[in-house]
Amino acid sequence: MIRKSLLTTHLLVVLLMSSLSFALPAPKYLSVPHWKSCVRTVTKGSAKFVCLPAKKPLKCPADSWKTLMDGHMIDPCK
Repeated sequence: MIRKSLLTTHLLVVLLMSSLSFALPAPKYLSVPHWKSCVRTVTKGSAKFVCLPAKKPLKCPADSWKTLMDGHMIDPCK
């Protein structure tokens, strides 16, 4: 009986976790053309994050930079 209850609980947790992964929308900056050429990657602990540098990188298109800056889509690099 305990095994069946534990299995049911485990399946419920797995189902909830998998449904949560589909509930979050994609970050808006992913729709900005050439966004990768406008950002830097920083590592904090074992995680990597993207951030906007203080100055526009040379390879970053001006329109993309303006969209990212005006939309406050990515935190500034520190």
